[in-house]
Parts: sequence; structure tokens; C-alpha cells
Amino acid sequence: DERCGQIVKAFVVSRDEALTAETLDRWARESSTLDSYMRPRQYQFVKEIPRNPSGKILRKLLHELDNDPAGRR
Repeated sequence: DERCGQIVKAFVVSRDEALTAETLDRWARESSTLDSYMRPRQYQFVKEIPRNPSGKILRKLLHELDNDPAGRR
């Protein structure tokens, strides 16, 4: 982002194949608890969120997913 330097991107694991980025974005825009600057500007659907054995999210691997054109690992 030119103004903030980074953008908010959501990595989504969905059990519902019908869920779309547009649906999520509409929910985020209408949410009374989510400020505009917190709303994801991009959504990427993945099979799972990479975690270490104690359950912590492995952000470095998320960045690798971000660079994967298929987006699903």
C-alpha cells in the first residue's frame, strides 16, 4: 500500500466451497466491530494455515503461500 506500506490480507480456510472473497468482503464492510483500516483488501483461500507443533502460526510459510500462484497447499 502506498499510504501504509502494507495491506491486510486474509488467509481463509473454508469448509464451504460456495464462500467467496466477495462474501467475506461484504461481511467485513458491514461489520460494526471491524474498522476500515482493519478490513482485508485481499483474500486467499488455503487448505490449512501452517502451524508449528505448539499451534503458533508460521507467518514465514504464509508469505510463501502468498507467492504461490495456485495459492492452495
